[in-house]
Amino acid sequence: MTDRALFLAAVALLIGALIRALKSDRIPINIPPRWRPVLALVLGQFAGVVEALTRGTPWRDALLGGLLASLGAMGGHDVVIGGMLGGRELGAPKAGS
Repeated sequence: MTDRALFLAAVALLIGALIRALKSDRIPINIPPRWRPVLALVLGQFAGVVEALTRGTPWRDALLGGLLASLGAMGGHDVVIGGMLGGRELGAPKAGS
């Protein structure tokens, strides 16, 4: 696995973890379910900007990588929650979700 592929996998895991944390009661921010994919896309693009600025990756490649990381996070959620857990979320849902 290349260095960039590891970076994108780490970003996908981080995006998934951040969105999962926002679904818990530990963080007092409630993002409605319909906006969570949008948040994942925004976080992925932010990661692409950071990659372009810090690693010197061309902008097009960095933004496409951010998009792939976002889609990876959303796909991973669908596989784990939708497939392996039968749609049952981990932990107790936040009040109002």
